[in-house]
Amino acid sequence: MMARAKRSKSSAVWAADDSTAEVSPFRVNQKAPAEARFERTLFWRKFFIYGFFFLAAASVLMQLNQFVQESNKPAPKAVTSATVNSSTGKAVASAALKAWMSAEPSPVPGGVLLSWDGFDSIAAGVTQSSSDPGANAGELHHFSIAVPGRDATLYYDATVLVSVDSKLGAIAVGAPALLPVAPAAQTGWSSAIWAGFKTTTTSGPVKDAVSAWAKAFTASPADLRLAVGDPNDAHAYMPLAGAQIADVQVTNTAGKVLNDGIETKTLLVRATVNITWAEGTSSPMTYDLLVESANTAAPRVTAWGGAGTGPSLKAYQNAVSGRDVGTAAPTPTPTPTEAAR
Repeated sequence: MMARAKRSKSSAVWAADDSTAEVSPFRVNQKAPAEARFERTLFWRKFFIYGFFFLAAASVLMQLNQFVQESNKPAPKAVTSATVNSSTGKAVASAALKAWMSAEPSPVPGGVLLSWDGFDSIAAGVTQSSSDPGANAGELHHFSIAVPGRDATLYYDATVLVSVDSKLGAIAVGAPALLPVAPAAQTGWSSAIWAGFKTTTTSGPVKDAVSAWAKAFTASPADLRLAVGDPNDAHAYMPLAGAQIADVQVTNTAGKVLNDGIETKTLLVRATVNITWAEGTSSPMTYDLLVESANTAAPRVTAWGGAGTGPSLKAYQNAVSGRDVGTAAPTPTPTPTEAAR
């Protein structure tokens, strides 16, 4: 029988190494300072990531809830002319003011009712006790009155109080009241005609273009279209029917302000046109005109409107499309015919 071989010292060492190899190579010392810092960093990183997703989800839910609430709201009521200009007591207030002004003697001699300017709603009073009847709901209506004077016209805000009730109707309360309106200041007004435009001289060709437009404006559609120079044959232009040009004066000419000066190719012109009607009366009217090719020998008036509309004027905006405006300006009848009477 063979004798058991003795272990050598070196083999014992290898045996010890083999037992050590059974321990996981990923095992770390949890109490080491570096490992503790790593664990804390990992914790806070997860905290912020999860927190971000939680807040994002909450925000989406809140917006969705708000959207649902907005969708369930009833659509706003359309604003109509009656909404703005009508009220329960408007007719009563108007009648009360007219009756008051026409009394003899008149409280406002020579006064002219200019306009109804709206009303303020007055809430009904709350009953405080059985012996307190409260107060009626009311409307305070505003009117503008002008009283011509020797030196100047005076203006007033006239107010009329009306009690209103859904069942009882409306009734005027007391008499109207006059509140004087302060006159306009005589100084301190800006000399600028149009914002963003600078006054310039009026050349001879521009004056000629304005005169040609004014003459055509009181002539026929064909004359006016030719004066405007609109190349679109589907456009027509309406003249001022029944009027004749008596005189036209250019009062202001201006070009758009640029960094290096003013625009001279396109100018705005303000003109006072004196018109004679068929009845023989004359009327001055003020227009803003858009003049193109103003820096040439053949400028044209391509658009017009009331005073103040200059900066918004666009070339050929006065054109009429899709309708027959005739070939000549109709001759108005100065007095009503027997049929019209």
